[in-house]
Amino acid sequence: MSCPVLPRFYEVTSLLFPRVQLGVQLSSITTEVKGGQRVDDILNRVAVEVVRRNACANICDCSTPLRRCNLRRQLHGNCASIRAEDTNVGHLGLYTVDCLVAVCTGLLYGIMSDQRKPPMLPNLKGEVPGTREVITEKLVIACLRADKGEDAVFQSYKIKDFTKVGDNYISVVTSVQVQYTLGEKDHQVGYVVKLNPNWKFGEATDVLREFFSKEGGFYKEIKPVLDQELMDIGLPCLRMPHCHLFNPKEGAETLFLEDLRDRDFKMFDRRKGLDLDHSLLVVKELARLHAASVLLQKKSEVDLTEAYPYLKDGFMSQDTDYESFTNIFRGLIGASAQLAKACGGYDNVVAYLKEELEPNCMTIYRKMLNPCGPFVTIIHGDCWTNNFLFRYDEKGRPVELMLVDLQIVRKSSPTTDLNYLFYTSLNGSDRRKNLEKLLREYYAAFQEVITSGGLEMDFTFQELLEDYKTRNMLGFLKALIIMPTVLKKDGERFTLSKLDGENMKTVMKETEQLTVTLSNDPVIKERFLSVLDDMVVSGVV
Repeated sequence: MSCPVLPRFYEVTSLLFPRVQLGVQLSSITTEVKGGQRVDDILNRVAVEVVRRNACANICDCSTPLRRCNLRRQLHGNCASIRAEDTNVGHLGLYTVDCLVAVCTGLLYGIMSDQRKPPMLPNLKGEVPGTREVITEKLVIACLRADKGEDAVFQSYKIKDFTKVGDNYISVVTSVQVQYTLGEKDHQVGYVVKLNPNWKFGEATDVLREFFSKEGGFYKEIKPVLDQELMDIGLPCLRMPHCHLFNPKEGAETLFLEDLRDRDFKMFDRRKGLDLDHSLLVVKELARLHAASVLLQKKSEVDLTEAYPYLKDGFMSQDTDYESFTNIFRGLIGASAQLAKACGGYDNVVAYLKEELEPNCMTIYRKMLNPCGPFVTIIHGDCWTNNFLFRYDEKGRPVELMLVDLQIVRKSSPTTDLNYLFYTSLNGSDRRKNLEKLLREYYAAFQEVITSGGLEMDFTFQELLEDYKTRNMLGFLKALIIMPTVLKKDGERFTLSKLDGENMKTVMKETEQLTVTLSNDPVIKERFLSVLDDMVVSGVV
């Protein structure tokens, strides 16, 4: 059986994809398949079979998005069936099958319709590698229905990458644009999608599973009850994106989140220190998160770590010995020691970093995270610039904040979040000048939630200040570990995705050599040296 319209292949695909020569893409996937058959031959056979199967269905009207959507859905089902039935096709990847769907849709569209507006199809270009295998149509539809309701009729989606180097460090972040029909009207909505980066070294698989379990669990289980606690006392919900879907499948963990760009939220430049206005928004929202968890714990009959096990220590636990991450932390502190040496005038600090902090960093880190006394809350756990999004007024002033990236959420002292924030995300001069004001504003916001909930504060402002100082070492550690990396210009950064089971020492040595060159960068030098100065002033060194 022949397919008389196959010669129109390039004509049809150029109509569907005016900026993409699909035939060339298919050829680049593979020019030869099982049994020596060329892709063109398989396309011919599949196209013929899809046309034959759909001919009896009398699908001849592609005039509306809904009808085009239904056609594509049926075509996709037919291609999947053929893929399962025909061993010569069955070994092809999903990407190729989607290409077949596109071609067959184009063939049918050319035969059965006089319309020339192309049907809605997934984007075949400009994606983060591997996302097509993880972001499936099934997940996108589930996300859409969770967001818009069961009456929303899915039409199509495309994956659209939008992040740049330096935006993300422990996950892959992209977005999907979804076309759907609701109430006989066409609509479009976007979602931010976070995916497991599947690092290939040491204990990375276990750690990544923990990270996504924490964030998915927080969004789907803890945030709703914390929001309810706040609403019950007349306060607004936590300022975080809405999570529409969490797929916990191991190795393919995926979070579909509200796209805050639609509400004009933006990421702050990580190379700039947060000023007072930005910092105030952050500490007030952290206070609401911390205090709401206190209200929840007071009402709970069990400890929150029992109700929500992913709040436990995990990879930072005393019982866990993740050698790879210990070596990474030590390597990054060693790199900071070399940077301090290159800057000059910090011999005592360099000696302390090399002789005391580098070999004992994990023990010290874990000690700083241990909560004690009244200072026990759910904490964000990863409080630095990239994990805050801001909305601005017409004069460019920050007026609203969203907290994002809850992958290290746990129970600890709330001052661990504050130390992390102040030492990684503020310039030294702003941190010293505004410290008391920021802590007092934090305390007031915390107190508002607690007293509105009918409780009394368990600690005074002076006790908060003392606990903050007690945990300064955590701030120092975090700054030394991440600051030289996150403040680098795009393309100059250390990234965990470079590591595998063989190259740990090589990558860490290259990172150290690159870090030393940063002594000439005025932005990094000011921020970094201010941390070293504070270590000296606090008596650590």
